[in-house]
Amino acid sequence: MKQSEEDVNMTKTLLKQCSHYYYNLQLSPDCEEKFCQQVPTQCTLHNAVYHILDYLVDIDFLPENVCKQFLFKKYLGLKITLFNEYLIEDTWLIGAGGMFILLSMWLYTSSLFVTLMTVIAIIFSLGISYFMYTLLFELNFFPFMNLLASIVAVGIGADDAFIFCKVWQCAKTEKDNGTLVKLVHDTLKHATLSMFVTTLTTAAAFYASYVSSITAIGTATLANFALMVTWLPASVVVYMWFVILGSLAVASTVVIFYHPRLKLPDTKNFQLFDSSHLFEQYDMVYKDISRGTLVYDSSFDMAAPESQKWLLKFCHRLRNQPFYQPVLGPLLPNCFMESFSSWMQRRCIDPIDNLNRTPCCETYNAPYKREVFQYCIVLAIADLYETPAEYFMPGVAGPKFCRESHPPRICALVVEYDSNHPFSMSYKDIGKFYRQVEMWTKKQMSKAPEGMQHGWFISDLEFYDLQHTLSQDTLVAIGVSMGISLVVLLLVTLNILISLYAILTITCVIFVTVAILVLLNWKLNVLESIAISVAIGLAVDFSLHYSVHYRICPEGNNREYAVSYAISRMGGPTAMAALTTAAAGAFMLPSSILAYMQIGIFLVVVMAVSWIYSTFFLGALLCIGGPQHGFGQFSYPSLNKCCSGNMVGGPVIDSHGIDHVDKTVYTNVLSESTLSTSSTVCQIHPSASESHELEALTTRQYSNFNKRLKRSGSFCIAQTCNNQMTRKVSLPADQSPSATSATTVVLIDDLDVELRHGIHDITYVPLMRH
Repeated sequence: MKQSEEDVNMTKTLLKQCSHYYYNLQLSPDCEEKFCQQVPTQCTLHNAVYHILDYLVDIDFLPENVCKQFLFKKYLGLKITLFNEYLIEDTWLIGAGGMFILLSMWLYTSSLFVTLMTVIAIIFSLGISYFMYTLLFELNFFPFMNLLASIVAVGIGADDAFIFCKVWQCAKTEKDNGTLVKLVHDTLKHATLSMFVTTLTTAAAFYASYVSSITAIGTATLANFALMVTWLPASVVVYMWFVILGSLAVASTVVIFYHPRLKLPDTKNFQLFDSSHLFEQYDMVYKDISRGTLVYDSSFDMAAPESQKWLLKFCHRLRNQPFYQPVLGPLLPNCFMESFSSWMQRRCIDPIDNLNRTPCCETYNAPYKREVFQYCIVLAIADLYETPAEYFMPGVAGPKFCRESHPPRICALVVEYDSNHPFSMSYKDIGKFYRQVEMWTKKQMSKAPEGMQHGWFISDLEFYDLQHTLSQDTLVAIGVSMGISLVVLLLVTLNILISLYAILTITCVIFVTVAILVLLNWKLNVLESIAISVAIGLAVDFSLHYSVHYRICPEGNNREYAVSYAISRMGGPTAMAALTTAAAGAFMLPSSILAYMQIGIFLVVVMAVSWIYSTFFLGALLCIGGPQHGFGQFSYPSLNKCCSGNMVGGPVIDSHGIDHVDKTVYTNVLSESTLSTSSTVCQIHPSASESHELEALTTRQYSNFNKRLKRSGSFCIAQTCNNQMTRKVSLPADQSPSATSATTVVLIDDLDVELRHGIHDITYVPLMRH
């Protein structure tokens, strides 16, 4: 039979129309009317469509969009395996964040060498921390959630580098920078404290979680600080510590890559509590080597008739509770007392083998005498053990006998029932179930006879207990972190008002951060609990930097000037620190691992909120009500006196015991060529009451002093201090372009000037005209 092109097109159209039924398995090889009722008649005629699609045409005959294809998958127990695989695969996101931080540090410091040395110091600090946790703290399990600490260590390391380089640049611009040793001394003098407090508060936030049962780490930030105040300055000046710390770094590399190596958790059990917790000690130490010592309740007495009677009523009342789940079929161990009572109703003479079952027979009724119960319960349990496993699971429920007792004695009792409440990870749902059953159980135990009063209720509540611990310990950890932050702020600023303002700012940062996370549908879990505590350590950094520089501002009596001074000095480093840390978190957002995503969100939110509040909110508080004229200010007078002899420019004791003044002139003068052709020279000293270890780098802090000087050039008032005299300081006397003469005041400091102890004299110095 000859086929035309029209026939071929009609057949093709028919196949397209009927292919849907073929792929949905509605067409069959023998599609009778009763089997293919929902298929059009033209698709079932002679079963031609089925046979053509199934046997004749190619698999690519129809276009891809002709039918819908559904792909189904099942959970095959691969959740943890895939998690471990993705945990490693998504580490490239952390690397991308690290590269961004490296680039940012390079642009800020303008030195590739310093940037690389900072990155190496951060890597070594993590290696040292892991070494301490593995060998000193003996923590074989390193949870993936502690990755947060590693990322924070990177952010803190970058923050320290920004602060050190900023102070280094400021010190280099000073005209009294002197030698390289003095330059390093001045830089460390002002940068170390800020770096230390930044590290201490962050580490304290981690270690504050020690009061919780959840594992957290903080050693990495402390190790990072140790390297930052040693490795980084040595890298800047290429000093001898390079070799020592380099050797330590090589050793840390061996620890990371060779032994014991940085590896994923390989313990048999997932660690939920701190290693000192009883449950974790059992899993890690005692589970494989010892069963421990079981202590029995000496008052437990189930053989007493009143105990038997109470137990029967207890089982009856339990089945009437709203949380009870009825189960079809016999479950003999649930409340074995009922099964035992039924077993005791058998005949005393066995009709088959003619055995005498007395006293374990119908002769006695419940409650049974002590002797009868103790004798018959052993026989009853032996018979129950011979029943099929689906009716009785040995070792799960029922009476438990002491191994050492002869004759056998019941030492424990387990009553087991199913509840109608399904297992859930929801803290609210499981908490409601737990409180309901716990309250009912305690009420029943209070009415029980003396031998049955010490019973308790248990269920699958491990995760609920973890959540309950988080809900309580997180608040304690927050309180500990806030307390440590307040103490550190007081010790550093020595000002009560500034410290209170900073704590208020930190509190606002915590509230705003947690509120944003709540709006993002965060729940209080292990990672979230650690994140909230760490947020305090990260929030205190920026506030601390601004508070310290407000305190050391030269014009401390002018609030607006002090705030501007603090922001101008620390605005750049804090902004870069916030940017780099937030960027490291942003790079983790595309990850498919929930922990990575949460860490990324947390870092972005806490950095943005912390920087905004520290810069604008704290700045506004200090501008409105910041301390002036030394209000609320304390000092370390004894510390200043004992350390004054070791300061650069201080008195030196020679071999004869004679006190000499270091008369090295660090030329801290204003150039006459840039300011004027006339200058006045006089000595300037800050007040001893304002002296503090956080003095500003520059002695230009008294730049406004020249505005208060009389321009007559007739004389200069020199305020002297004990044991120290400065040779000269030049100030402009006349900035008129027509002035051609210069007036110079020379102090007669070559003469021995006796100053009475504790008295500062006002000395009028003669003038010499040139």
